[in-house]
Amino acid sequence: MSKRKILYFNQKRIKRRILYYNNKSLEKVLECEEHHKIKRRILYYNNKSLEKVLECEEHHKIKRRILYYNNKSLEKVLECEEHHKIKRRILYYNNKSLEK
Repeated sequence: MSKRKILYFNQKRIKRRILYYNNKSLEKVLECEEHHKIKRRILYYNNKSLEKVLECEEHHKIKRRILYYNNKSLEKVLECEEHHKIKRRILYYNNKSLEK
């Protein structure tokens, strides 16, 4: 693939991420991506397979969609997001799985 094509794909991906993260600034989007990478690495080093990690991500997306489609308030959804962030921080600072 040419450099131009690679850049195009990267820009497309970044645009998609911006939309996904509710039009937050590019810095915020990249920060979110970094957290995601950190979480993935922590899960990996805690002997979880990549499949397990991706499954975790999918569960998170599903959980968010369930809240949305069950007409729970935005506050409830954001609370859920906050719990997710807290869990992520626990994993990061303790470098352990939540079960431990």
